[in-house]
This record gives sequence, structure tokens and C-alpha cells, in this order.
Amino acid sequence: MHVHLKDILQVGEHISCDFGDGVVPMHQCVRTLLELEYSGAVSIENGNDDVDPSGEIVSSIASVRRWLAGDVR
Repeated sequence: MHVHLKDILQVGEHISCDFGDGVVPMHQCVRTLLELEYSGAVSIENGNDDVDPSGEIVSSIASVRRWLAGDVR
């Protein structure tokens, strides 16, 4: 199995953002994966044609790792 995570700024649009800055409750998604004892791959999507997403990807990875460790702040 594979889980694909993406946060967006507004419902109905596909403008990616740093996890936690958008409308998707990302920490709750990760908590659900933990509750389900999911052990498969997790990918992070963040790509907008007009911006370099590198900083947001690094930050989002850090957030997911923190949430996987049980820290939901």
C-alpha cells in the first residue's frame, strides 16, 4: 500500500502548501495512519508551477515525522 499526502490552501483548488497551513487536517490524517497501524510508504506532494516548493517539502517532512512520533502540535 501507499499513502499520498497533500495539503491545499482552499477547498476546490489544487494550490499546495506546507502541511498545517492549508485546509486538510494533516495531523489527524497521520494520527489515523498510526491508529490503523499503517506501515507502508507515505509520499508528500507539494508542487506549484510558479514557486519552488523545496522549503515547504522539508518543513512538511519534519511535521510528518513529528506527528508519527506522537507530537500533534
